[in-house]
Amino acid sequence: MGVVYKAEDVLLGRFVALKFLPDEVARDAQSLERFRREVRAASAVNHANICTIHEIANLDDRWFIAMEYLDGMTLKHLVTGRALETEQLLHLAIEIADALDAAHSQGIVHRDIKPANMFITKRPRQSSRFRLGQSRGSRTQGRLRKRPSHSHGRKSTSPARNRPRNGRLHVA
Repeated sequence: MGVVYKAEDVLLGRFVALKFLPDEVARDAQSLERFRREVRAASAVNHANICTIHEIANLDDRWFIAMEYLDGMTLKHLVTGRALETEQLLHLAIEIADALDAAHSQGIVHRDIKPANMFITKRPRQSSRFRLGQSRGSRTQGRLRKRPSHSHGRKSTSPARNRPRNGRLHVA
């Protein structure tokens, strides 16, 4: 859900990803509050394979999330038209499971796990990333993704950017 742009943080001299909230969500007070809660919950998770959220802000009446920019490609693009080698597949599966475990231990459930939401970065420190969004026990349904999902009272997560393949997996 929303549009993501690559931007430069001129104060810190780094690139970031800016994900703008769709106008229809930003105009609805209840949806906007749910969005803020989900971003707050997701930003509490600190893990090498989960995309870092820097802030939520409003510029000219446009709400957005500023998050870590990840350089690479989605897992979807990596696997399109070819199978992964067993060693690489196991490596990615372990990183995905570790990131999900970190999120689950904080009460966050991803709700939209798919190859398009996982990014393989160029940097070896990061492999795949996801974005998080809805905490367990919440009665709201998060909307930090382009496609709707069925959370049944759980917070949602979603991807940040596309990443290349030598690095690690990041769940967005």
